[in-house]
This record gives sequence, C-alpha cells and structure tokens, in this order.
Amino acid sequence: MDKEIYNPLIKTNLILSSLSIIGCLFIITLYLCRKNLQSFIFSLIFHLSISEIINSIGNLLSINKLLWNNSTLCTIQSIIIGYSDFCTLIWILIISYTIYDLMCNFNQDIVKKQKTFITIAYSIPL
Repeated sequence: MDKEIYNPLIKTNLILSSLSIIGCLFIITLYLCRKNLQSFIFSLIFHLSISEIINSIGNLLSINKLLWNNSTLCTIQSIIIGYSDFCTLIWILIISYTIYDLMCNFNQDIVKKQKTFITIAYSIPL
C-alpha cells in the first residue's frame, strides 16, 4: 500500500483504538469499584467491554512494524481480532436477547442464565 495513504491509517487506528481502550477501562473500573453497578445487566456490559478491549489491543498490534513481515505475529494478531470480534458479536446478541426477554416476556429468571451466557460468549468463538 502507498506510504502516503498508509501513514494516516496507522494514526487513525492508533487514536481510535486508544480511545476504545480508555472507554472500556472506564466501564470496567466503574463496574469493579461501584458495588451498586454490579448487577446482572451491568455485568453483561462489563463482559462486552472486556471483549472489546481485547479487540482494541489486537488492532493496536497492527501499528508495530515487526508484524508487517512476520507471518507468525500477523497470524496471532488475526486470531486475537477474530476471536474478540466474535465475542463482541455474541455479547451484543446476548444483551439484545436479554432486553427482549425482560421487556417482552417479563422473564426475571434470565438472571439465572448469567453463567451460561459467559460460557457461550467466551467459548463459542474458540
């Protein structure tokens, strides 16, 4: 790729991934420090933030010039990004399902499925 085009892409990736990490760290810190936020719904957002911070770290790896000519490092980066993207998608689906089940079916028992949701979201992408 042309260096004139690629350099702004690296800067954009650095800025946006860094902002994403800062936002995710803010959510994670709030969840861990504030006991009143440690509810079922906020735990779903907490786990979504974890998968998204992994994704942002994977994106930040692309600014490392060592990756450009090293197929092993490039493969590791693609595995990290692919896994975390899929985890994020599953967490969004779980949150959507939870909202639907709570609002339309008035199902309060969905809280009992938290461990199942965590298992699904982190194991299926493997």
